[in-house]
Amino acid sequence: MAVPALLKALDKDRSREVRIAAAISLCDLGALPPLEIALASIGIAGQRSRRLVDLFRRFPTDRVDELLDYAKGANVPAYVKACAIDALARTSGLQLSRFFLLAVQDPSPDVAAAAIRALGRIGHPNMPSILADAMCSGAWAVRSEAADAAGRLGLVQLIPTLTTLLDDETWPVRYAAAKAMRAILPQGELMLHKIASSQTSRSQRTASLALSEGPAA
Repeated sequence: MAVPALLKALDKDRSREVRIAAAISLCDLGALPPLEIALASIGIAGQRSRRLVDLFRRFPTDRVDELLDYAKGANVPAYVKACAIDALARTSGLQLSRFFLLAVQDPSPDVAAAAIRALGRIGHPNMPSILADAMCSGAWAVRSEAADAAGRLGLVQLIPTLTTLLDDETWPVRYAAAKAMRAILPQGELMLHKIASSQTSRSQRTASLALSEGPAA
């Protein structure tokens, strides 16, 4: 009884949040229709919902090709591509590293940032140079994800670049850089202390704020 009711909700319910919830439940039950049909039922407006991430992350491993088709699709909305990349990084790993590398060059900040996040999760031999380039991106979301990945991977060689980002024009980038430096112990945190003790500036204020949050997690 549950599957027919959920299929009806996915196809007919007036609320896109209900349609997405129905799709997630169908996925958990192994009864989700082909992704193309499911997303058409959810609707374009619903495809910007954060719950789309929840849906894609629940995809079974034997259906990851559907996600990959959407991640690579030429006419797929950027947000849908980004959600697919996020899910693929969790289920497919290193075998898609080449694809993620290409996606870093995508003109959409959503897609490029998701690709950086994916590479930061699975790792890559060229991560220092990949992240250094990404930290120079014109898109703040890409710079922020690159800083976060550098901290997660503990890339000491990127401390000078992270230090530069403490003066970034966008607050999320500055904060991500400071958090990354705190995660690179002890070198990054020592540099933060040095900057926090320097002459008042945007970098100094960012470093001081990050250090005031207590011990690094």
